[in-house]
Amino acid sequence: DGEKNIDKTNSVLDDLEIEFDDYAHPQYKPSLIRVLYKSFGADFLRAGILKFIHDANLFVGPQVLNRLIQFIRSNDADLSEGVTLTIIVTVSQVVMSLCLRHYFYKCYTCGLRIRTAIVIAIYRKSLVLSLKERHAHGGRGEIANLVGIDAQRMQDLMTYLHAVWYSFFQISLAVYFLWGQVGPSCLAGVIVIIVLIPTTKFVAAWLAKIQKLLMKARDDRVALNNEILGSMKVIKIQAWEENFRSKLMKLRQHELTRLWRYFFAGACSVSMYGSTPLLVALGTFAAYTLSGNNLDVAEALTALALFDILRFPLFMLPQIINRIVEAGISFERVREFLLAEEYTRVGEGNLEDNGEVWIQNGTFVYDSKKPRLDDDDEDDNKNGAKGLRGLMLQHQRIMQEAALDRQWEKLLLQAQLLDAEDRIQSLEQKLHPKIACSKRIPSNPSSSDHEGKDK
Repeated sequence: DGEKNIDKTNSVLDDLEIEFDDYAHPQYKPSLIRVLYKSFGADFLRAGILKFIHDANLFVGPQVLNRLIQFIRSNDADLSEGVTLTIIVTVSQVVMSLCLRHYFYKCYTCGLRIRTAIVIAIYRKSLVLSLKERHAHGGRGEIANLVGIDAQRMQDLMTYLHAVWYSFFQISLAVYFLWGQVGPSCLAGVIVIIVLIPTTKFVAAWLAKIQKLLMKARDDRVALNNEILGSMKVIKIQAWEENFRSKLMKLRQHELTRLWRYFFAGACSVSMYGSTPLLVALGTFAAYTLSGNNLDVAEALTALALFDILRFPLFMLPQIINRIVEAGISFERVREFLLAEEYTRVGEGNLEDNGEVWIQNGTFVYDSKKPRLDDDDEDDNKNGAKGLRGLMLQHQRIMQEAALDRQWEKLLLQAQLLDAEDRIQSLEQKLHPKIACSKRIPSNPSSSDHEGKDK
């Protein structure tokens, strides 16, 4: 099994390389999800079959409970009927346990393989990443977050991703059996569920926005931390400890502020989701009693058992939506990193011996030194400015970027002119060495001699 898993991981890396090598085609958009589905989709779908069997047996318990209450009430009931009901509920629980354990095993295994493939792909890409893209992606800080946070988030998503469909399956069956117990009164609970759907969507979008800001703050803090650790000798020699410490603490405080907002939004979300089953039960029983019906013990206990089943999908559906949104951001971050520009490999050329280096008329430019506008200003313009003011800020930003580009081109031209002048002087020295030497002799040698004699 270990060799099989290694072969599958290598096949995923090969598929990733093929998928992302075709991105230069204008009509083709590489997809990380497509490659992962091609490699692990079959195992993941087989886990869904096990979950379907588990959920189908999940509703055996409430129905058997209703029959058992009626069996206990009846004085003329046959003993074999009670034994049959007991065997049915026992077998259903055994089947549920086996299917659920194998389902989680397959999902955890699939998530672990996906995380392994993503980590190896990021590591391979980081080895050939160009200096420009390495600076644009935040250096080692963002790469560490891609490996430690984004890859882990993809792994965690696989465990409950099937909740996208089985939540609706469980809710539909629960509402169907509730209709058989309390009649149209169950529609009151359905109305509560429908009202909470747009609220769930709003909370998911809110959490995604806060999480994106949190990830950016974390990238900045990790990048500065790695820079400090890598340049500790220089910092100690120049006595810059307090300056870097204050800057790092400022970034850390900024990250903690956004982290507090994220946890606060998550706590509000969990509180709202946890109260959903209670609101559904209250709405249904209130509508049932207000319509003139009397709650029977069998009907009440069966309805409570169905509401208890309904609690999990109502809780998991919003949670999995939040996780899908968060994982979507991680997938996009990893995709952009894998599509980043790689450095151009230098061929052997005219070199005869290994280790020989020959450069002619070379001009070297650090693209990371190119002046750029701060990304925080762009985010503020996008989020806070609307209407005419937003258009004015956008136009102002475009003008600033154009000015920076012109400044950068001017610096490049100046550097190239200096290189050209040095090249011309070297050629003149080779062609006319006497003229080049005469240019270095003082214009009035006699005065120099007199000055030397006077001295």
